[in-house]
Amino acid sequence: MKASKTIHKGEDRIKVGFQYNLRMLALLKQVDGTKWSNTICASHIPFGKKEIEQIPNPLD
Repeated sequence: MKASKTIHKGEDRIKVGFQYNLRMLALLKQVDGTKWSNTICASHIPFGKKEIEQIPNPLD
């Protein structure tokens, strides 16, 4: 999994990329404000401490 800061539609976001995995996708969708972007071809979440702490650990 790779997380990086990005700007999407003028808003600070965290781009979360990972090899397709249904379990990880389900866990990521539990983070408040998770969205998919066809533009950046990745899921992204709001850029905030609360959301960063909610990013699932792929090793768990």
